[in-house]
Amino acid sequence: YYMMGAMLGRFKKCVIGLPGGCPLGPRPIDQHIKGFKALGATIDESSPTSMKIEAEELKGANIFLDMVSVGATINIMLAAVRAEGQTVIENAAKEPEVVDVATFLTGMGANIKGAGTSTIKITGVDHLHGVTHQIIPDRIEAGSYMCMAAACGAEVELDNIIPK
Repeated sequence: YYMMGAMLGRFKKCVIGLPGGCPLGPRPIDQHIKGFKALGATIDESSPTSMKIEAEELKGANIFLDMVSVGATINIMLAAVRAEGQTVIENAAKEPEVVDVATFLTGMGANIKGAGTSTIKITGVDHLHGVTHQIIPDRIEAGSYMCMAAACGAEVELDNIIPK
């Protein structure tokens, strides 16, 4: 679903299939939608299989997330970097993945402050440019391997992890 924010920021519209869930449970996107609406987008949910999101223009806004959400924080950042003015996301997720996306976008020319804290401030820019970026290692995957090794009483060597 990160394509929603990226496409909304770049093209001012997107059509995306409705979310399902996973074995862990439902994956609601209400906080994503709340953020997009605050930026000026309209949402058409009349189709039983997809949703259309579009905006004449995106304008910065103050957005308070009702619950901390990594996905919503990232999706709103992806759209807000191209919005006119300043966007403030409060109750933002602080996870390393949010910081990494902010670092990536900043490398592309975005103006993002506060990633890794509960308040992120984004000043929209007219253009982004290409950048070479190495994404951070997947901490959930690394933790899963460690737990499996511990459960089996085995050893495992993990490379390219951030041990914090």
